[in-house]
Amino acid sequence: RHLLVLDLVAVGLSFTTALAVRFDFPSAAFQTYLQRYLWFLFLLAGLRVAAFLWLKLYQRVWRYASIDELIAVVTAVAVSSLVGYLILFGLIAVLPDPQRLGFPRSVALIESVLMVAIAGSWRFAARVSGVRRHGAMNGASRTVIVGSGNPALSAIRELRANPELGLMPVAIVADDLSAGQHILALPVAGRLEELSRVIREADIE
Repeated sequence: RHLLVLDLVAVGLSFTTALAVRFDFPSAAFQTYLQRYLWFLFLLAGLRVAAFLWLKLYQRVWRYASIDELIAVVTAVAVSSLVGYLILFGLIAVLPDPQRLGFPRSVALIESVLMVAIAGSWRFAARVSGVRRHGAMNGASRTVIVGSGNPALSAIRELRANPELGLMPVAIVADDLSAGQHILALPVAGRLEELSRVIREADIE
């Protein structure tokens, strides 16, 4: 429910900000276009929510968000934008407008990009806060992950998702990764042959 409300706010923010950028807010043109196309804002909001429901964006656990969730957000915005702006430009082409007030295509592009950024930020904020919360588990034993790739990712996520295990990952040791690289915000501290040094320097328990 919270994300639904935030998404409706995001639609309003992205639409009005796009108009403000295009027409140099504050300006008479901005006021004119906002009043003239306010109806479209409600249509666009309905299409956005419908697309988000279609891709089940309100049923995902955003604490564990990944690239798949980002692709889903982009897809939902792209589909709803395509349908919404096709309807808008179709109506403008078919229905006579005594004021001959067209709709700038640049606003459609700016609004869509802003919508991805704002709607994505709501969701990935939960992911970031979850990482920080699990990264500061009080009383957990400092742990080093030995390995790389998917096994290392799975181990890190499992430990962070289950703080009752009492293990807090703080570093990674791997032979196929360079020291200084990061996986899920954990640093690669060295190669397998350097495990003893890493345990000592990183105070691994």
